[in-house]
Amino acid sequence: LEDIDKAANEKSHWRVQRVRKIAVVLTTVAIIAALAGLLGSGPISTTYARNPANSLAVEYPRFLRMDAPFVMTIDAAAPASGNNLEISFDVDYLRSFEVESISPEPAGSRIGQGLTTYVFESQGGRSMIRFGMRPHTFGSVTGRMQTRDSEGISLRHFIYP
Repeated sequence: LEDIDKAANEKSHWRVQRVRKIAVVLTTVAIIAALAGLLGSGPISTTYARNPANSLAVEYPRFLRMDAPFVMTIDAAAPASGNNLEISFDVDYLRSFEVESISPEPAGSRIGQGLTTYVFESQGGRSMIRFGMRPHTFGSVTGRMQTRDSEGISLRHFIYP
């Protein structure tokens, strides 16, 4: 009878040890992910993309929280034609966000051909434009942005509920 109790006690002790080891591993993985930026700010939370001609670049967060504001910073070269700078986003992409602010203020905007286009007065050289946005959906969101004179850039976010 004592051997049966001893064997049952050892089996129970082994289970507890195994659960404890799994908990330690999962906690460690969660801490590393949080520190890296998977759950907020950190080295992998922000991404930077540019087109091959370096005429358009964007810095934006990869990971967002639904209803939490963020800023997308765009660096765009002045158009070769000397006209106004036009930055366009896929309409489907912008449906996932509320654009709360744009700095500097655009001179105008329009929707057409599946794009929402913001028009800015060109000052020559490069322009820095900041879009204050707020996601109102969750999950994976992808889209493209472009200027009239440049290749587009793919945008990709994961939005936590």
